[in-house]
Amino acid sequence: NYAFSKLSAFLPSRLKQHNQIMEHSKKSTDLSQVSESLKKVKLIKEERNSLIKHINLAEHIAKTMRLPKQKQRLQMEQILLSGDQPRNFYTFIDDEIANVQPFDKIIKLLCISSLVDGGIKAKYYDNLKKDLLQTYGFDKLFLIQSLEKMDIFKIQGKSYYNFLKEKFGLIRERVNLENPDDASYAYVGYCPLTIRLIETLIREGWNGNSDLLKCIPGDLRIRSNEKEVINVRDRSFVLLVFVGGITYGEIAAIRYLNSKIRT
Repeated sequence: NYAFSKLSAFLPSRLKQHNQIMEHSKKSTDLSQVSESLKKVKLIKEERNSLIKHINLAEHIAKTMRLPKQKQRLQMEQILLSGDQPRNFYTFIDDEIANVQPFDKIIKLLCISSLVDGGIKAKYYDNLKKDLLQTYGFDKLFLIQSLEKMDIFKIQGKSYYNFLKEKFGLIRERVNLENPDDASYAYVGYCPLTIRLIETLIREGWNGNSDLLKCIPGDLRIRSNEKEVINVRDRSFVLLVFVGGITYGEIAAIRYLNSKIRT
């Protein structure tokens, strides 16, 4: 797994290596070298189409990330995840709705704000719901109600985010993207709470952490025989179950943990 900044350099470099090998195979005259080169060329041709597709995808993503609107959204996300509420956040959201920007982009920012800030400020909450339904259709009502039931989108109450951010080290200001030394590399400095919970279970167990875990939204159930540290070196595998889905970033972070814990 590579961070995107490293991937955008790796893919063209890999394609360049392929080109060099193919050029070398054309110039080879020694029969043993020709035979070896042909084997390499066969493997390269199989990988080359996939590599070109990934390069095109990476270029498309990079182009999208440079769009002014996308930059603004990413900046908002970064500020929110740092534990601060952007001063112009609600004005920005109002403008996004007024300009009928993609619904998923808007609801994502609202959910992040709600989770980090303990909810949406009461004076904005009802108007935001009304504006979203009037602009994007009442078929979005079921989704919004589901988010409310899960406490992902709610009226502002008590927030534990900054406390959890400090206790679990969710933010790392310096991240080595070339040679990652922490799972937060997958999000360029932010480590999802899910990953820190896995680290805690494996390295410390739940002992002494149950009060801390109670600050996390949702039900907490710990069986008495599961409080000890999981020694992954003594197990062929450890099964992790995510209910409700998992992101590719979390998968990359879990792979990183797996490679470090077992070495």
